[in-house]
Formats: sequence, C-alpha cells, structure tokens
Amino acid sequence: MTGPLDLAAESLIHGLVTAVTIEVLIRRVPIDAPGDRFPYRVLTLVLPLVLPLVFLWLTPWRASDAFADVALLSIDRWWPIRLGPVPLHVLALSTLGAIGIWLLAHDLWSGARHWWHDRHAARHHRQRTDVPAEVTSAIAQLASHGGIAPPPVVLLDGSAAVLHCRGLRDPRVYMSSLVIDRLPADELAGALAHEVSHVAHHDVARIWGLTVLRVLQWFNPVAQLVARQALQELEWRADADAARATGRPGALARALLSCVRGRDTEFLGLLGKGRVAALERRCRRLLAGIPARARLGRAADLVAVGAAISVLLFFVV
Repeated sequence: MTGPLDLAAESLIHGLVTAVTIEVLIRRVPIDAPGDRFPYRVLTLVLPLVLPLVFLWLTPWRASDAFADVALLSIDRWWPIRLGPVPLHVLALSTLGAIGIWLLAHDLWSGARHWWHDRHAARHHRQRTDVPAEVTSAIAQLASHGGIAPPPVVLLDGSAAVLHCRGLRDPRVYMSSLVIDRLPADELAGALAHEVSHVAHHDVARIWGLTVLRVLQWFNPVAQLVARQALQELEWRADADAARATGRPGALARALLSCVRGRDTEFLGLLGKGRVAALERRCRRLLAGIPARARLGRAADLVAVGAAISVLLFFVV
C-alpha cells in the first residue's frame, strides 16, 4: 500500500480505532475534567495523520501480502470486494470522504460567520477608552488567579452584544457596553472569568491548531467529529475555570440561560440556533458540579497512551 488512496484508507481506519480506544479509556478510567480530556482528543487527531506515513517510511514491508494475511483489518482484503460494478473500497471511501467534507465545510462556514460578526463589531462600533473600573478590576483579579498578566480589554459601543476573546499572538477581551448593562455584577464576573481562561490557556491558538488538523483530514468524518468535541471541551474547561475562580457556577449558568431564553444567539459570541442546545448542556454541567482535575494529560501519560495505540495499529491495520 503506497498510493494516496491506500494512505487515506489506512488513516480512516487508524482514526476509527484510535477514537474508539481513547473514548473507552476516557470513560473507564474515568477522565471527567475537560481540561484533562483535551490532550487525548488532540492525540486522536494526530496519530491517524502521522502513523500511516511513519509506518510506510520505517516498515515498508507492511505493504507485503504476507503482512496483509496476519493484519486483522488489512485494507488489502477490501480491494477485491465489489458492490455491483463499483469496488467496495471506492464506494466506502467516497461516502466517508463526502461526509467529512460536509462536516468540515459546515463548521468552517459557521466559523467564518462568527469571524465576520466579530470583525463587523470591531470595525463598525466605536471603541471606547472609558472601560469601567469594575471591569478592569475584575479582569486583573481573575488574571492573577490564573497566573497571567491582565489581558487588554477592548470596549465597544453599540447595540450588539459582544463578549469574546480574540487575537492569536496578543489575545484581548472584546466586550460591548450592552453586555455590561445587561448582566448583573456576579454574572458579568463569571462571563469575564470564562474569557480570561481562554486567554490563559491560549485557546485561540488551540482552535487554529484544531482547524489545521481538520483541514488535513478533510476526508475523515471521525476526525471532524473528534475536533468538534475538542472545541466543545475547550468551552467546558473555560466554564469550569470560571466557576472555580468566582466560586459561583450558577452566576455563569444564569448568564448563559439569559441568552437561551431570549434567543439572543449572538450573545457571548455564539451564532445560530443550533448552538442553543450546546449552551443548555453547558448550563447543566455547571449546575451539576465541576469535575475535579485528575491531571492525566501530562506528557508522560500521553506518550504512554500514544505508544500503546501505535503498537495496536501496527498489528491491526
């Protein structure tokens, strides 16, 4: 197996086996905290992208018929199977590739709308220099709690509700005066703590990294779904950090609920009614209690898990 189609098929199977293995690990250990789960989601995306090329380079003999006879899920076994006039592997890869493209295109379009909304708000709403003292004080206190320097706050004037973290190299918190007027003090503190958590963990860079991994695996629907879950867990982790920093998870939940009940889908940087269900789930997680961090995302843990899965994939596919 040396052609692009062979590598794509192997990557698809690697992705499926890796995703199932890590999902079982997460649920059986269990690993409950989103901050601990995120590195494993990234590992799920990286291994299927890297291992087929590594195996081809280091062990070209895996492409032989002798190895195909002992490999449990050898792709060579699919090649002779036909569904009418169409080879089964062509039909399967085409179908999975179409699903992967649709998932990626859907999320890229949603992200582009989000980005355009942010750019429009920043360009067409007057920036104010009179950031309220309670906002700067809260940001400074929350940043100190997170062990970072206070991020700059960009205050926008206008009718749009804006509150998000933006900037790859120099993250800033963008917010509109409408948000300050709308939220009580405790809810505003929770929402600000959420954004400060994004800054502390360099989540803008993480989101861009996930996007690159998704584009490189445009043909793999498993990778698209895992990346979606990873993005969701970034939000859950920021919620958990905000709840710990403020000691009031209910306040952040109320801020989110005000968005859901009013169907103000642009609030907190979220667009589309499809996000309402995700907001409701975040609220339920906040009210149910914040999972304790198990610290199972250390480099040594990831290397051990990655090595074990690599050995499994070497002999299975």
